[in-house]
Amino acid sequence: MAKASKTTNSKPAAGEYKCLAKIRFDGTVYEIGDAITLSGEEAQNLLLAKAVEPAGTASPAGDNE
Repeated sequence: MAKASKTTNSKPAAGEYKCLAKIRFDGTVYEIGDAITLSGEEAQNLLLAKAVEPAGTASPAGDNE
């Protein structure tokens, strides 16, 4: 029988994220729209603060660039 996955939705996977706010992380300043690579715990904290979103997620307003 298949077991339930040990991962939960409260712990996002490490990977690429898009900045939704200007943040300073690990000595680097990231502007809105910049790509940033985060570990699971780092991503969770910044997602809760609504400072990042998973890369590839289209913004509701669309890109104005």
